[in-house]
Amino acid sequence: PMFESVDLFYKKLAASGGGTAFLLSSKSEEYSLESQGLHQGIFSHFLITGLSGDADKNADKMVTLDELYSFVYEKVREYSGNLQTPVLAGDADRDMPLASIR
Repeated sequence: PMFESVDLFYKKLAASGGGTAFLLSSKSEEYSLESQGLHQGIFSHFLITGLSGDADKNADKMVTLDELYSFVYEKVREYSGNLQTPVLAGDADRDMPLASIR
């Protein structure tokens, strides 16, 4: 099963349009906030948990760029009381897989 998920990941990656994505922690006029409770930056925390599987909205054992950005955007905005807004820039295929969940 593990090899099947890795194989599927590479097939979906090859089928994606590729490109370059920049996932930025905040808008230029905002600060990237740290959290004592999380022991790290708010953006970093949700980026890591999202890639670890929390962002897999459709439960297909794969985290796409769109799923990750949507998850990080929502969670960072909520946790920061709307003081920090992650930004997605670039020309990447938003269906491009970024992580395979085991």
